[in-house]
Amino acid sequence: MNFALAREVYGIGTWSIDSKSLPAMLQILANSKNGQTLELPEVKYNSISVLKFKSSDQDDVEDYVEEEYEPTNEDIQGIAIINLNGVITVDGGMSSYGMTDLSEMMLSLSKNDNIKGFIIYANSGGGSTSAVEIMTDAISEVKKTKPVYGLVKKGGMACSACFAILASCQEIYAENEMSIVGSCGTMVQFEGRAANTEDGEGEKYVRLYASKSTKKNEEVEEALNNNNYKVITDKLLNPINERFLNLIETNRPILKGTDFDDGHTEFAKDTVGKFIDGIASKSEVIKKVINKTRTINTNTNQNSNSKMNRTELNQAHPELVQSIIQEGVIAERERVASWEAYREADSKAVSDGIASGLKITESQSHVFRVSLANKGKVDALKSDNAVEVVTPQSTTVEKTEEKNNEAKAAFDFEL
Repeated sequence: MNFALAREVYGIGTWSIDSKSLPAMLQILANSKNGQTLELPEVKYNSISVLKFKSSDQDDVEDYVEEEYEPTNEDIQGIAIINLNGVITVDGGMSSYGMTDLSEMMLSLSKNDNIKGFIIYANSGGGSTSAVEIMTDAISEVKKTKPVYGLVKKGGMACSACFAILASCQEIYAENEMSIVGSCGTMVQFEGRAANTEDGEGEKYVRLYASKSTKKNEEVEEALNNNNYKVITDKLLNPINERFLNLIETNRPILKGTDFDDGHTEFAKDTVGKFIDGIASKSEVIKKVINKTRTINTNTNQNSNSKMNRTELNQAHPELVQSIIQEGVIAERERVASWEAYREADSKAVSDGIASGLKITESQSHVFRVSLANKGKVDALKSDNAVEVVTPQSTTVEKTEEKNNEAKAAFDFEL
């Protein structure tokens, strides 16, 4: 037991845990306070293992061995199993990994090309509401590249905080019809003494606050001193519960409009199409993961060999698209300006040339320059860069600055 974990389990935190797990958890905590120690498991609860196929033919989903995940093992390959079989907490201890540990390991494994996908193998009544989003965020990130399926263990349960984590999987299955799911709700339990009281032995329990600290620990003080539980319900439980339920509904929209949010539990057989997507064995879910991996790989290969449309290119490379647009605008501005320089030579021909979308040719420029020379308006063409003209009267013609500026102004806009 470390401080972070002790603060989490003994402090006044909110929990999403089912009614069957809560009494056992409270008894363990009480025994721990009285000095009793728990037996340490050989493998920590909430750990990761890997299904390694014995054969290269992964269609034989029965032919595998399950090994404990070792972060130092670089040759690891197969399907990763996230075992949610303990109390869901943020931090871990000697007997269990917390969701912080588990999410970091999961994200690391997802970057390994030898890991084909993930199964969240659940048998937990829930735990701390604070821990849920740590895992759901990780699962949402992993799903971008690898399949993640949920499976409730035969004879097990996926309740409250545990179910909220499963809800972020692509699909959820139960190994048998009598597995228990649901219990989506939030609770808090704590004990303490009323402030400034005295016990039968004459020992006083004093708890004082600074004069300005009128709202500090208001929820707990109202509950202990005045038996007023509305404050702790309104200010603590309800806001956390709403976020908790919204998270489940967002990740599993099929639950929207159902009574999933009242905290009840159901047997798997009675909730197919609601809490879960079906009854399936572990081997069947492994097969689903393998098939999903193949689909993802096929789509990825097809996408890599296909041309992007404008929307896809803009989404993938917005800076490149912006640069291309900018270059196009500059080029168009220069094209129009090159035509406009000869507006006085032949207005209709210039307008037609601009509308054509083509650049002015050297021969067309020559025609315009001769026309201007014949009109005696060679000197009207002015610009920063002189353009050589072969005429009897002059050897250079300059672009008309006024017309050039008008053309530039026509294209002077923000991208």
